[in-house]
Formats: sequence, C-alpha cells, structure tokens
Amino acid sequence: MAAGTGPIERLIRRQSGPGSDDAPLSFALTYLDAEDFLRDCREELQTGRVFLSNQADGTSGAAVCLALSFPGLRAPITLDGTVDEVVRKKKGAMPGMAVALSEKARTELDEVATQIAAHDPARVVRTVRVLLVEDNLHSAQLIEEGLHLASRRNFDGKIAFHVPVAATTADAVAFLDKKPIDALITDVYLGGSSGTDLIERVRTDPALDDIPVIAISAGHDEHTRQAVMSAGANLFLQKPLRIRSLVKAISEALELGAGDAG
Repeated sequence: MAAGTGPIERLIRRQSGPGSDDAPLSFALTYLDAEDFLRDCREELQTGRVFLSNQADGTSGAAVCLALSFPGLRAPITLDGTVDEVVRKKKGAMPGMAVALSEKARTELDEVATQIAAHDPARVVRTVRVLLVEDNLHSAQLIEEGLHLASRRNFDGKIAFHVPVAATTADAVAFLDKKPIDALITDVYLGGSSGTDLIERVRTDPALDDIPVIAISAGHDEHTRQAVMSAGANLFLQKPLRIRSLVKAISEALELGAGDAG
C-alpha cells in the first residue's frame, strides 16, 4: 500500500469534563505517527471541523478541549473548540459529534503542523519504529515498556521508540504493507506461521531486506538459532530478554549512539 493512502489511525479517548465553560469536554487524540497527524491536518483538522466518532454524549455548544499527540512529539498539541453537531446512533450513520475549532486553535494548528513537517527539534524528536511480533501479551508489554523507558533514559530525550505490536505474522505483514519500519523484533514460535517464515519474507522484500531483524525465543537449542540466522536474522536473543541487550543491538544497527548506557 502506498504511503498516505490508507485510513488515518487515530485513537480517541475521552478524559473528563461535562462540557461547561469551566470544565470542557476533554479528549485525547493519539495518532500512530507524525505522518497520520499531518494527513489529518490536511484532510480534516485544517477545515476547522473535527468529527469524533463514537463520542455522542455532548450537547450542542458545549466547550471542548482536544489534546493531540503521536510518538516523538515533545508535548501534546492542545486545541479548543465547541460541539457543533451531535449524531446519535442510527442505521447508516456513525455516532459521534463534530467539533468546531476556534480561530485561535486553527491558527496554532497551522503553525504547529508547519513545524512538525519541517522536523523542528523543538517540536519533535527522532522516532525509531520497531515492529514487535509477539503473541504473548505480557512479554510484548514488557518489551514495549522497556524500550520506551530506554528512549528516555539512554538517549537524552533525542529519540523516541515507537513499538507497534503484531500477534501473528499475518498481522505483521499487514502492518508492513502500510507503514515503514526501522527494525523488526520477532518471536520465533508463533501461532500459525513462524517467526522464521516472517524473516524469510522480509528478506525477499526489496524495501525491507536491509532492516535489522532480531529473533527472540524461549528455546535455546542450536537448531533454532541456526534456523533464524539462516533465514536472515541479524541477531538471536534468548528469553527472558535483557532490555539493555535489545537496546544495544538496535542502537548499534541503526547507529543511534548511547544505546548501551544505563
């Protein structure tokens, strides 16, 4: 899939507030990455009207505060507005509400979008996207949290790890068809197709054949290690993982610097 042609991934989460002037309805809008945020700016936000799907409990005219963020953004972008229309659940219509942004918010959004598009270091830091393929939710959370912590501790706030998680090789392939990645971490033993199959597929894709690939597994036999290395992995790490070793491997492969600190 060509970049910029798929659906914009935007997680909408209500935070608080009844929608009065003193306590506005508050929503957090989290994007997958800066690209999706900038696309949303071009396609919807800069029209001055934002539709919040599945959020239909507001009233017309209620005050709204939106906090927009994505991995690598130094601080959320805060925009104010009012509820312009509420769409209740009915056949053929997506429930939600339309928010009209204030003139001040629209001006600020234009300025911020320009800074982000220019990779202004005052607004964004370098984002390293590491696709994690792991069918054990607990293990995936530990790795994801460990990498996020390392990005703050080991790189002086200049790098942010973004760690999308896929539970199957099919999910991983679907993600790779939509978004570029900087590195791949995959468990060897997955339900259905194996991590080894995924590595082989990645190595036959000209767009992915040179990315760092780290295979992980609780199995420690030499056959497993040889199989993943023959498939094209750069490194094999045994579970339980040491996050420090994982960060060091990614840092060295991508020349991030300071990844073996801490």
